[in-house]
Amino acid sequence: MSGPEERKVAIATKDGINIYEHFAAAPFFIVLKAKGHQVVAREQRENPYMGRRKECGEHAACLRVAREVLPDVQVVISAGMGENAYVALLSRNILPLLTQERDIIKAVKLYLKGRLKEDPSLVRQAGIDRCF
Repeated sequence: MSGPEERKVAIATKDGINIYEHFAAAPFFIVLKAKGHQVVAREQRENPYMGRRKECGEHAACLRVAREVLPDVQVVISAGMGENAYVALLSRNILPLLTQERDIIKAVKLYLKGRLKEDPSLVRQAGIDRCF
């Protein structure tokens, strides 16, 4: 990162248009590089752990997504996630923002203006090794 106003924001999605309701189960993430109030770069990153939660443990999958898929991201926008995912992101200094807004473009515009409404009720209580 070259400046304090520059940051990367990841949005959990299934179709590249709408925000997905399960962070760790999202097929991919749209990662935006923002500078001030503008998006200056966009990329798509696949989530190789979305179908492997049972194989490697759901909590482990959450940690791997944060560590391996989104290591350079400062903010994650999702429409829901479990407590384990929430804590995993915070432990990596990634701010999770959960919102009822489903449209990626609208949510990003609101976020960049500091007006994206967060909904803490979208954090799902963790069960045994549940992550989403």
